[in-house]
Amino acid sequence: MNYLDTQLQVIQGEELTEFDPLTGTLAIGTGYLVGSLAFFFLLVGSMINSLKTDKPLTDKINAILNSGNRWVVHRFPDKSPNAFALGMGRHVFVTDGLIKLLSERELEAVLLHEVHHNKNKDTYKQLAYKHSFFYLIAFLALSTNSFPLAILVFLLLTRVNDIAYARLLGRRAEAKADRHAVEHGYAKDLISALEKIDNFVKQQMRKKPCGKICQIERKLSEMIDEHPTTKKRVELILRQADKLTKLKTFKRIKNTLVRIMK
Repeated sequence: MNYLDTQLQVIQGEELTEFDPLTGTLAIGTGYLVGSLAFFFLLVGSMINSLKTDKPLTDKINAILNSGNRWVVHRFPDKSPNAFALGMGRHVFVTDGLIKLLSERELEAVLLHEVHHNKNKDTYKQLAYKHSFFYLIAFLALSTNSFPLAILVFLLLTRVNDIAYARLLGRRAEAKADRHAVEHGYAKDLISALEKIDNFVKQQMRKKPCGKICQIERKLSEMIDEHPTTKKRVELILRQADKLTKLKTFKRIKNTLVRIMK
């Protein structure tokens, strides 16, 4: 097909059969991956360089985990109570608002939770999961031969993929991170920290009017969030603590019997 014929097809609104969805998918997928990684590492580098290290918290977390100088806790200048990890590396972050809100042990419990996200390399796992399905989503969208429909399919399937990750893998990662704090003896502290944060959020929400549509949106967000509700998290933490106590009791009995039988 020559250039003139191609232009005539475009003018007449005909679809070009030469377009290869597979080639487009590979190009978009590779660009998305490279762009995501570049943005992530630039963000990490910028945050680490701009935020000061909280030495007392850093020393405390490393002492609890007996990990030398592996972990670094950075203070984030924000009044809202929050803590987060980037799912890789050795850096975790805590806001001034959370330090003000929680007791020392509650803060340590939350940081133990965040440290586990890095230990478990959750960001790598999330990227691998979402990017694998991203290729399929892009291919299905590009195969529609209609730009508006391609955009609609892409947005819809991307959202479905995000929800699937949050419900299937995201919540499992959160449960494992909570268990990490429980295993170090911080079950009660983690529960009280979650309840304090939940109360703070509820107080802030009361200050803003919220009609029926707003309430529905909040409920939907709660259902698809990778973080379960505080009530469900507390219930799971209590079950984890109970299982851990029973396991420790069993091991003590076992060790005692072994010593007696020797």
